[in-house]
Amino acid sequence: MPDPGQPTPFRTVRDQRLSVFQAAAGTASAAPGPMPALEQAAGRAAALAAAEQPIPVQAPADLPQHAWTCARLGLALLQAELGPDGPARAALEEALAGSRCDPRWAGTLVSYLQYFGPGGRRRRIPYVTPDKAGPGVIALPAQARVALISDWGTGRRTARAVMADLARHRPDVLIHLGDIYYAGTPDECEHNFAGPVQEVFGDARPPVFTLSGNHDMYSGGEGYYGLIARLNDGVWRQPASFFCLRGPHTQFVAMDTGLHAYDPFDKHPLTFIDPAEADWIEARIREFPGRTVLLSHHPLFSALAQIGPGGPDGWNPRLLG
Repeated sequence: MPDPGQPTPFRTVRDQRLSVFQAAAGTASAAPGPMPALEQAAGRAAALAAAEQPIPVQAPADLPQHAWTCARLGLALLQAELGPDGPARAALEEALAGSRCDPRWAGTLVSYLQYFGPGGRRRRIPYVTPDKAGPGVIALPAQARVALISDWGTGRRTARAVMADLARHRPDVLIHLGDIYYAGTPDECEHNFAGPVQEVFGDARPPVFTLSGNHDMYSGGEGYYGLIARLNDGVWRQPASFFCLRGPHTQFVAMDTGLHAYDPFDKHPLTFIDPAEADWIEARIREFPGRTVLLSHHPLFSALAQIGPGGPDGWNPRLLG
């Protein structure tokens, strides 16, 4: 779906540090309309870094030089802050202070460092375990109309158009299969997900559930777990990152593949389900005589994307069970 307000593609990378960097760029340059130049530049720089390619001093022809310089210096500063090189940090901070960059840019980068713990790893995720979540079964009405979307939380005009089209079908329940970009920060969960859903549906908003994707966990899950705690009230409240919506003849069982989807030192991670959660999933399936639709953010196999180290036609043996 073309977006006249977004002439450049929405770029994401499967890397915690780079995604948090992109989230900082989006926050520092937040503005209505087309994607701001700093956010465009951050996406391009993150893609180069993810491919382990050098980031040139000269901006690409279609980007302003000042935005490219701010993105390049900001990424270098973030990487230096997460490493042992004190002199490099000081020099980069001085270069940013003397540049044309918005002073808010450096401040946003520093504040976004809170999502990292010792050694640059993401902080501990506040995962809700099955013993705390309980049975987690939520009753669906008979003949319920269930809407499924995924990787929707970009905050862009195209995302709002998708939600507006979905609203015309008047779903009884909306399930998002995960990924609020770029890193699932609290700001992104509000402005890229909860806010747009409410704007489109208004008082007619159905209960909304969302799975945990890798991008949701890049900021340590702070935004995600705060989001699911407030999305729905009463009997519709989502108890954890996994849940069961059960109708008379069909149930939807959602599992959390985002929790273990990323290791900053593993280029091709094979995500898996926590053993206690796997037992919980099996219990929900055994106790229900009807059909089960198993929901996951990550696929078991793919002919298009690399899963694990086996190449583009790989599969995940850890999810097969």
